[in-house]
Amino acid sequence: MNKKTTIPISEKLIFRQWLGKTRKIIQDKIFPKKIVKRANHILKRKQSEESAHSYYFSCRNVSHLLIDNSILVDAPVCYIRKNVHMNELKKLKLGKYIPEIFLDLHGLTQNQAKIELGKLFFMCQQEKFSCACIIHGHGKNILKQQIPFWLLQHPLIKAFHSAPKRFGSSAAIFILMDVHLK
Repeated sequence: MNKKTTIPISEKLIFRQWLGKTRKIIQDKIFPKKIVKRANHILKRKQSEESAHSYYFSCRNVSHLLIDNSILVDAPVCYIRKNVHMNELKKLKLGKYIPEIFLDLHGLTQNQAKIELGKLFFMCQQEKFSCACIIHGHGKNILKQQIPFWLLQHPLIKAFHSAPKRFGSSAAIFILMDVHLK
């Protein structure tokens, strides 16, 4: 009904008679304290679980992960856990796995990126996402160099490889996770 359309007075009277002795609802914005406390408790628990995933990321002792203490800048980044079949890495490289979730880390500091990675792993574990794409961009190559080391340290990671060309190639990483671990 348009605002320009007017309702005849007879219809308004019929409507008011039909309503009878009803009254207008007064909105009070008082919420029960138990629900608020419970919501805060759930939020704190969720934040602690997200930060627990960030615990695995450290910048110390990465020298044992490097080959000859150097990083190949143009080489594709790849890793596979010992108990995972090599076909999984090959499928990841060829783009046979389609990411179920994307994380864009453009413009974030290293600490912010660690927190966001922790949130990503928490969400993937909750939603049972096994493949994700982390977009780190090119920039000054700080995140591009650090993210593979952080991923190596996390127990959920089965494999990772630089993304195929259609997903950003050297500016992104595909990760394959074991979401059934707790």
